[in-house]
Amino acid sequence: MKVGSGAIVALFWCLAANADEGSVKVTQLLSAHTDVLGHPVKLSADDPLFSGKILELPPSFVTALHFHPEPMMAYVLEGELEVKYNGERKIRYRKGDMFIEAINTLHRGKALMPSGARLLILNITEEQDANSVSVNTAVDIPEESIADVLSAALAFRLKLSEAIARSNFHLGAAVQEPDLEVFVLEGFLGRAAQAGLSRDMSEAFMLGQIEASKTLQETYLARAKAEGLPKRSVSVASDLMARRKQLDQLDSALINLLLAVGTQPLSDKQVRVLSHVPLELEGHENAWKIAVAPFIER
Repeated sequence: MKVGSGAIVALFWCLAANADEGSVKVTQLLSAHTDVLGHPVKLSADDPLFSGKILELPPSFVTALHFHPEPMMAYVLEGELEVKYNGERKIRYRKGDMFIEAINTLHRGKALMPSGARLLILNITEEQDANSVSVNTAVDIPEESIADVLSAALAFRLKLSEAIARSNFHLGAAVQEPDLEVFVLEGFLGRAAQAGLSRDMSEAFMLGQIEASKTLQETYLARAKAEGLPKRSVSVASDLMARRKQLDQLDSALINLLLAVGTQPLSDKQVRVLSHVPLELEGHENAWKIAVAPFIER
């Protein structure tokens, strides 16, 4: 006999209604309006995409330095995981822990011995958007400090600027337009003010980053013209939009990093870290000096 779906639903509810309520056990795992670091959780997507996956990390595995632009929940199914935020604060998560991962905060996770970690990951993003932005840098820093994270983030920002310069070259566009600079600055200052960052610090920082980006782009474009690189337009416009969006996301993470750095003078060791030009920026030493000047010269 064929049973219709309506009959199955009716049977389910009948069984549920007659079940012994004492046999039902509910364990509260999470109820929060903020992430693990206390930042308010806000959804930016108009049409959010909810997705889930299982993440398995082998023992001693260290993730890339990265951040999440949108909310991400994690439940530790097995093992243990230690996460270090902005190179200074560590939190250890164990089997049974559920948390909202820090939003727009640079961090690196390490799966602990002996079993590593197995996690259920739930993301809320814009349609088809990934919710993890990796900052390409070495993973073998034994005791990564906040200066190391800052250096990696600034280098990544300049590498994005180089990608934008490459797209601008192919499109025949200018390095930067004054109206766009004002738009970028005002947007950053608005978000920084909401986060509680002082206007003086946020303005000095972003003006320095804009100038560093322009310097790098000018260097790249001059080199491209001298080498006679061919221009093309296929998919360049979409690449440019993707890089600018990533740059915008990174700036939100940089605001949280600046709050962690604070306003006190850096130590001699931190200054040495920032004074060292990353290998991936070889040939862009002037741009790097401009980018780190707000921290070294304060």
